[in-house]
Parts: sequence; structure tokens; C-alpha cells
Amino acid sequence: FMSLIVGIVVALFSALMYKHMDLHKEENQVLEASLLLMFPWMAYLVADGMGYSGVVAILFCGILMGMYTFPNLSESAQHLSHSVFSAIGFLAETVVFVLLGIAVFSFKQTWSSKGFIFWSFVMIIASRFISVLSTTAIVNSFRRDKISMNYQLMTVMCGLRGSAAFALSVKSVKDFPGAGDGMLTSTLFFGLFTIMIVGPCIVPMFDVLDCYAKPNAKYEALEEDENEMAKGLGGYMKGGLIWFNYAVMEEVFINQDESRYLSGATTPHGHSTHTHIMH
Repeated sequence: FMSLIVGIVVALFSALMYKHMDLHKEENQVLEASLLLMFPWMAYLVADGMGYSGVVAILFCGILMGMYTFPNLSESAQHLSHSVFSAIGFLAETVVFVLLGIAVFSFKQTWSSKGFIFWSFVMIIASRFISVLSTTAIVNSFRRDKISMNYQLMTVMCGLRGSAAFALSVKSVKDFPGAGDGMLTSTLFFGLFTIMIVGPCIVPMFDVLDCYAKPNAKYEALEEDENEMAKGLGGYMKGGLIWFNYAVMEEVFINQDESRYLSGATTPHGHSTHTHIMH
């Protein structure tokens, strides 16, 4: 919980800083993009230094910065930061999966705890199903058009990747002498299983479950429209959250100079041109 709070505080602080410093009024796109890289890192360091999860902090910091900080950037800085983050994300993911392959031969593996590896495998699969199905049930209570079971099954399969788990398992070797070796081995086994076995099955499963986007699928902006609301308590809660975001959060944290906004960025009057729902 404290990691979430740290991420939220850092993200909102960054939004206020960009709003009131007015960096967009001059050609400062390099400075704007550079500062944008520093705040998520700050959230990670603060949370980790306090003994909490830096990964959770940086996750929620990034979500809120995308909502309230990004619209305060100039148009050129928005383009630049999007390209920079895309490049960093691609390189980081590539490096992690290269290390994952090398680790099979460069790290000490222990196969003495076959029961631990087997039950870890079973529990990870089960927990993935439980987390996706339970979360989707909550999300569907806010939606008029529900997420189908086929899409939920594809979400379970597509989310079985081991990059973050691999990084933590490498750290566990030092943090938990003896037991850490078993954690690393089971993580490598599961990571390679998802890459070598689950990965090639993704495209055929799209065909089997018919999860491709339909040609006649319509997308509409997420607005405070009663036609878009789910019925019952979920609809009322969704409407309240949308009103709070438009009337309070965006007024406080987003610069109201609407002429600077890219198509696809959140405008100061509560209309997001990149947040969509499918019906």
C-alpha cells in the first residue's frame, strides 16, 4: 500500500511541476523529456529505500504520469518522450530475455527440489487464472459490454512471462542463501517454458478462441455518457470516478492551454482521445 502511495505522490508532484513551470513555452523538449525520465526512477528509489516495493511504486507512478503529467508537455516533448520511452522499453526487454537465456548456463542450477519446482509451476498457473478471472469480474461490473471468457483466457496466456520474476530470482540468490538457488532454477524453468512452449501457441490460440478484432468493431471515447455506463452500482461508481477525474483532478493537475495537446492526449476539459472502450 505504501508503494502505491509513493508512486501516486511522485506522479502528482511531477504533474504540478510541469504545469506551473511552463516549460512548454520555449524550446525545452530535451529538458522536458529528461525530467520525465527522472520521476519514475525517483519513485522507485524512494519506495525501495523505505523498504517497500519499487516495482509497484514505479508502476502507479507511470500510470498517473500518463494521465496528468504527459498532457503538460509541449507537443515536441510529447513526441520525443514517447520515442525515448519506446526505445528504452524495447532495449530493456531485449536485454532481459538475452540474460534469461544466458542464465541457464551461467548460473548454478539446482534440481534437487523437483517438488518445489513442480508446485511452483502449478501455483503460478492457478494464481494467473484466479487473478485474471477475478479482476475481469470486477471490471465487467463497470462495463456495458462485458469481456468475454475467450479474451480472459488469452489474457491468462499472454501474461505468462518471466522477466520481472527473473530479476527478482537473481536477487534472491543473495538474499536467501540456499533457497535462492531453487527459486532461480524454478523461475528459469517457468520463464523458458512460457517463451518456448506458450509463446508459439499464442497465434494459433487467437484463431481457436476467435480473439481477433472484428472489422466492424466500434470504438468510442470514454466520456460521461449514460449510454456507456453499466447498470447498477458499477455504473454509478464509474460515473462518479469519471466526474471526479474531469472536474477535480484534471482541473488541478493539467495545464488548461488546450492548443498544445496532441490528438491522443488528455485534454483539459475531460475528453481523452486515446482512452477507448470496445463494444
